[in-house]
Amino acid sequence: MLNKLTGGLKQIIYPDGDKCCFCNNFLGLYENIFCNKCLYGISSWNNNYITCKICGKFIKDQIICADCSKSKPPFMLAKAVGAYEGLIKAILQRFKYQGVQSLAGPMGRLMALEALKHKEFIKSSLITFVPLSTGRLKERGYNQSQLLAHELSKYLQIPVKDLLEKTIDTEPMAKLTKEERFKNLDHAFKVKEQVSFQGAILVDDVYTTGSTVSLCCRELLKGGIKEVCVLTFATGCDIM
Repeated sequence: MLNKLTGGLKQIIYPDGDKCCFCNNFLGLYENIFCNKCLYGISSWNNNYITCKICGKFIKDQIICADCSKSKPPFMLAKAVGAYEGLIKAILQRFKYQGVQSLAGPMGRLMALEALKHKEFIKSSLITFVPLSTGRLKERGYNQSQLLAHELSKYLQIPVKDLLEKTIDTEPMAKLTKEERFKNLDHAFKVKEQVSFQGAILVDDVYTTGSTVSLCCRELLKGGIKEVCVLTFATGCDIM
């Protein structure tokens, strides 16, 4: 009887909408969107490493990662909520591959909090996103990067503009090297229209080798954007 009463009281204090958006446990006092346990899972791994000051990948004992040391990317900087490990990876996979579009809200909020740490994002004039091919969009039913861009827009009060299109339905790239990814994506993206803006934020779900966002940034620069910053939910690791 006591357990039943306690359960009923919890339901009144914490209705279904007040559950952790990932583990589905009821949120406690001062918890919001994610419970403290899940928030710790998002942030704890990040504290052990530093990020490349250009691309934002997690590294150790360096200021700039090996890739950015070899050649400077076409974007000003890239940042992410966390490394593509543990809970960050689990959240992203649920959002991207299992159709849980409701995760776009909390993910976008965490991305906005990251963006607000850096003046380069705040002074941007617009937000755009990495496009999907027509075939992939039809198969998935939504563009995960577009959803994140619109959520980010709500918090930063910066408009979203659909500037890029993907003209080639490329093969999956999860197991490809950086060089193979660039070859696979060659001529895959195209800017839709010429614009004149000082700065833009390019949104994607995850930064791995940087091939996709680099090619998109080059198109945006050709299209009239002066500077591009990249914001993703997850980023890769370059830890030796």
